[in-house]
Amino acid sequence: MASLNGTRGFDLDVELARAARETERLRERIAEFEGSAETAGGLVAARVGPTGRLAELRLRPQTMRLGSEELAEAIVEAVGAAQDDLARQQREITADAVGDGQTGGPGGAHGPGRESTLRLLDDLDRLFGRL
Repeated sequence: MASLNGTRGFDLDVELARAARETERLRERIAEFEGSAETAGGLVAARVGPTGRLAELRLRPQTMRLGSEELAEAIVEAVGAAQDDLARQQREITADAVGDGQTGGPGGAHGPGRESTLRLLDDLDRLFGRL
């Protein structure tokens, strides 16, 4: 099928449908992510869900020996580290899906996902330039 700029081999509807499927697949995978971390030598463990909200906090019995400020700091540190873990996972899957400009793999600097995206943007630029 002809593209917007008259070349063959590019179908905007097909590319938009592919992008929508990829976006939905990415959204589903991200919704399953959890972040986790331990602090205070394993005495405090935190797990956050896909939105970063605290899902679980585990305190080993030895934490009762800590002072209140030390325990509070360990909890805040564990939750923050779990949120950082979640953010790292989300960045990694997003970079894999859309390309991080660093790799040559799928969606990377030289991957087919990038080429399709560049063609789509080029066609859209030409289309809107004519309007």
